[in-house]
Amino acid sequence: MTTLVKSSNLANNISVNIGTSGALTTTHFSIQESGAGHLVIKYGSNTIMSIDSSGNIISANNITAGGSPT
Repeated sequence: MTTLVKSSNLANNISVNIGTSGALTTTHFSIQESGAGHLVIKYGSNTIMSIDSSGNIISANNITAGGSPT
């Protein structure tokens, strides 16, 4: 199923695809639940971050606090 989200509050229209597996997929990113109780965030086929059921975040690279998101 594909849902097209349109809003005057968004800079661009966003296409979100939610498959039968429960994965949330955009053009470049996806969020999937793994069988081990983790949410896995991917950019393309590369896993860039995961969050476990206790709230621990594991990142493939540095995490910046106090920065300005782009």
